[in-house]
Amino acid sequence: MAHKEKGGSEAKTVDADAIFRIFTACQGDIPTIVIDTRAQKEFKVSHICGAFCVRLSANGQVLADYSSSSYNIKWSQDCWWGRNVLVYGEPGLKKDHPVIAFLSRQGKCRNLRYYKDGFEAFAKAYPYLCTTSLKSICIKRYPSQILPGQLYLGDWEHAADNERLAEMGIRRILTIHNHPENLRPPAGIKHLRQQLPDIEDADISAYFSEAFDFIDEGRERKQPVLVHCGAGVSRSATLVMMYLMRRNSWSAARARGYVVERRSVVCINDGFYMTLCALEPQLGIAERSDPNATFGFRGADAPEPQQIKVVLSEDAAGQKVPVRLLAAKEAAQAAEADKAGAAGAKRPREGGEGGDTLAAKRSRPGEPASAAGGAGAFTLVFDVVKPEGLVGRLEAGPMRPSQRLLLGRQPGVCDVVLEHASISRQHAALSVDRAGAAFVTDLQSAHGTKVADTWIKPNAPRQLTPGTVVSFGASTRAYKLVRVSKAD
Repeated sequence: MAHKEKGGSEAKTVDADAIFRIFTACQGDIPTIVIDTRAQKEFKVSHICGAFCVRLSANGQVLADYSSSSYNIKWSQDCWWGRNVLVYGEPGLKKDHPVIAFLSRQGKCRNLRYYKDGFEAFAKAYPYLCTTSLKSICIKRYPSQILPGQLYLGDWEHAADNERLAEMGIRRILTIHNHPENLRPPAGIKHLRQQLPDIEDADISAYFSEAFDFIDEGRERKQPVLVHCGAGVSRSATLVMMYLMRRNSWSAARARGYVVERRSVVCINDGFYMTLCALEPQLGIAERSDPNATFGFRGADAPEPQQIKVVLSEDAAGQKVPVRLLAAKEAAQAAEADKAGAAGAKRPREGGEGGDTLAAKRSRPGEPASAAGGAGAFTLVFDVVKPEGLVGRLEAGPMRPSQRLLLGRQPGVCDVVLEHASISRQHAALSVDRAGAAFVTDLQSAHGTKVADTWIKPNAPRQLTPGTVVSFGASTRAYKLVRVSKAD
């Protein structure tokens, strides 16, 4: 029976597969603190990646860390507050272990779990999740585990990571994507390619039988299968749900709930969910799901008018930031015009320096603000790109340093509305300073903002220079800064 002190946290046992799922966490998931209760000498020989070596002090008041680690999460007496905690150690670990009992009494953990089979048992099951390293780089990222040892769900990066595929023993990959031919798995992995855009009216059911047979054959032959698309959010998740429905006679709602629990970013588009609901009577499933219980997601590849809606918002001074979106053809023409004008921009101007960008100019001490752009207005130009290439251009401005451009899913508030399941209501903001330097700020979004493939810290403006690529959440759509120019 689980152990729970009055007013404390309930401690429950977990298996090795549950520990593996810690390493499949998605951006925005609540972190898990992993605690090793073994002797420091044994900890140094090998431990679970990212674990702390912890002991309860002699007076029973403090948990002390002996790992001397340099993880992103630093050990402190409140680092586990509001977080998930996993405790492991020697075989036979019990709920009355001093460390577990202390955490349970405190009641500060979000979830308190312990692994009673011992480190050696886990290391035998998942040797690639054990290390001697005490650095954050040792903490790896894996696709989501749907059926242990059988079926995994992930994104394009997971499928392209040959080292991870080998560690997990993946023998089959199902790619459903606009361009599945771009993935080239290593020799020895059987690859099924299915070409389909992520839009509501795409007929994903045409791929159901082929996908089911491919996955089920892997189960029978004990060949673990990875199913993926671009972000592991909609298309691939739909195929995995379909498999669970056919294999287990589950309803669409039950299959969706099961998959979302194991991969939090999953949000299949509305058309795909309705297709799964329509499959229920064909499978003879008595429990029927509500086809209208959708997430309101049209798909990552929805047409431009649906994917990005342009609105105008007012800043504190009541001024509006105009936003203009160019379609793919116009964007390509604009890009060609930029290339044609690049040579001229590099030539020295008559009586001037030539070649300097606005972002490179800064006010010198004592120099009037107007000399470096002052409180003037600027225009930000971004190329909108996806893995297959240029899909549009975003032009924002005139924009003053006192203003900011909001991006997110909330119509009527955001200047640019991004319709992707992983985008927060108010996800990020663009701004400029008086010298014309552009910045992006993540507004504590659920699934984060990337600048040049690096997740940035919330509420910390990150400067953008021409060529810098920004992306939001799990969306495959990215924004490449072309230039910042003074508005006419």
